[in-house]
Amino acid sequence: MIEEKAASLHRTMPKWFSRSMEEDCQKTMRRIETFNTMVDNINVMINIFGIWENLEMFDATEQVKEDVKRIHIPVVMQLDIPTSWDKTKVFEAIDGFRLNGTTDMNIRIKAISIEDITMYAEVAERVLCNVHKLRSEINKLMSTMLSEAEINTTEHAEFGVNMKIPDLSGPIIYAIVKKQSVILKLDEQILENTSDADIEVEITDADEYNLNLETNLRRYKKLAQTVTQNKPNKEDVQDQISVKTNLPVSVTLRHQFNIKKSENENLFITSCIKIGNTLVFTDYSNNRLIICNSDGTDIHHIPLSYTPYYITEIDSNTVAVSCDDRIILIINISTRSITSKINTSGDCYGISYNDNNLYVVIGKSIIHVMDLTGKVIRTIPVPTDRAINDITVDRDRLVCIDLTSIYCFSLDGKLMWKFKKDDIQDLVRVTTDNERNVYVANHNTDTVVVVSDDGKHHRELLTKSDGLDRLFGIYFVKKENILLVCNEVDGKPFLFDVKKK
Repeated sequence: MIEEKAASLHRTMPKWFSRSMEEDCQKTMRRIETFNTMVDNINVMINIFGIWENLEMFDATEQVKEDVKRIHIPVVMQLDIPTSWDKTKVFEAIDGFRLNGTTDMNIRIKAISIEDITMYAEVAERVLCNVHKLRSEINKLMSTMLSEAEINTTEHAEFGVNMKIPDLSGPIIYAIVKKQSVILKLDEQILENTSDADIEVEITDADEYNLNLETNLRRYKKLAQTVTQNKPNKEDVQDQISVKTNLPVSVTLRHQFNIKKSENENLFITSCIKIGNTLVFTDYSNNRLIICNSDGTDIHHIPLSYTPYYITEIDSNTVAVSCDDRIILIINISTRSITSKINTSGDCYGISYNDNNLYVVIGKSIIHVMDLTGKVIRTIPVPTDRAINDITVDRDRLVCIDLTSIYCFSLDGKLMWKFKKDDIQDLVRVTTDNERNVYVANHNTDTVVVVSDDGKHHRELLTKSDGLDRLFGIYFVKKENILLVCNEVDGKPFLFDVKKK
């Protein structure tokens, strides 16, 4: 776990990795983005954890806009490498980056722990805020590292890069300024009990900075006060508990099964559906679909040339799958063949089929309505600055999610309602039932939350105690009142019967 790596870094490198940053890493993390990059035959899985607002705060700073190329944001990076690799050589290669710098300095290694290959680094803001640039930079960094560590890249292997962006609204706040990095250590208690003039600031390596500290301290103090004021009170919590019983659903486990052909398989299931007696899963790690019967038997695979993200049913034999490289694949699961390929104008994410049209999230900021040839019929803008990831269309309405909110629209794009609660974070997938109740998978807490069709009531339906572990996929089978749920890596999906109370 990254919080354990934080403690390790503090012990080994207190100069670079403060106790405050260790405490920050122990806070609840949210997955911002997941993607991969290939170095020859080695698959590098990259997970980004943090809060989008942290990056947006830098964008809102007028002083830094003038010199965006110089902005670097502190992160914690941890490598999860195969046990067969020589950890010492990997460490020495990365330590070389720390001593000599990287080619373009978009990723600066400041410190590294040999015991777990965890680094304190700084990443250029313009790179961190762009998935394609970040993928490219990590690819270059890892390619050089593999070469220096004498890793044979012609042999297939996988390893992970977990990157944590510290919470800037907590005890430690990082202010990035022109020419230099300034670390402002602002204690929450000080912020609450002192005036602006009384705040003490510790500044490191900032001899030439030209940032108006007074202006920024006021802004950070206001931010911290807002965070404190927005914490739910006891009355709010009691109100939430009281409405949980208003939703007319209960669940019972029908079946749990294993879709791994062998224990050595490394899966990363990102989405799932049930069509008749057939279950289909997108396997991000292995660029394939996994198909089996609803009891987990007759497992087979459909290999893909692209990395699959999201899936939707078109008919009893056909699915549409959104992939990387701006590709949507139309796949016949009976013949196990790709029948057509659609090129999209931007990165494609959540996808849903309704009334002969595909509804596709493009660039996480807009919804394209297109026919099965890829012709865009119309677009639906979404009223949020947050990244939209998944979508489902239910008769005359569509529901989409970002990491923290649920949005319900009419098909012409009019917002009908929005649902958001402070304790619901890291939403990754969404589906609806026959009564238009909305089910969301909360990856951070391993819970399924159901929200009423008007967005006014909600309750926690499934939790870790039901077997959820790194929950990701979720799909409601309307014809059978069955909820299909799958974890990310263990290869053990669940089928639950959903009933009215």
